[in-house]
Amino acid sequence: MNKKINQQPKAYIISNPSHKNMDSTIQLLRIIIKDQETKIDFGYQAGEYADGGWIHIKPETFIRTKQMMETIEKSIHPKKEGTKYFLIKATNIPYGPEKLHFNSTIEWRYFSLHFPRLPEGTRSFNLIESEFGDKDEFNFYNIRLDEEEKISMIY
Repeated sequence: MNKKINQQPKAYIISNPSHKNMDSTIQLLRIIIKDQETKIDFGYQAGEYADGGWIHIKPETFIRTKQMMETIEKSIHPKKEGTKYFLIKATNIPYGPEKLHFNSTIEWRYFSLHFPRLPEGTRSFNLIESEFGDKDEFNFYNIRLDEEEKISMIY
């Protein structure tokens, strides 16, 4: 049998991937790479508002690969270069402008965003809800896929 050395598994999970973001109420929990899909799982704690606030995801959310990024210290906004993969489906979170309203600040919501499978060899990407977003948008930068100690094979 002729197998490639260091061949990426067909499906795998990256637990707690390294990344940069501005919002401490949202946690990027894991990334699941399957045959035709990149699924990103999040946990969100209701905001600082007395009633807990609300969440939604913009339907134009995308991930961008092969990014030429400036350092976070220079600018939180990466250059607009790279391949975009647009959101296919959102699970357990509504698309904006619809909103999920919380009843208190102690509530949690787990949700997933589904994108096309990233190309083999992708080492990192950015998740962008709003290109020039502020701390209220779900923007994550330099999400790492190449930290071997965080990868588990599915099949």
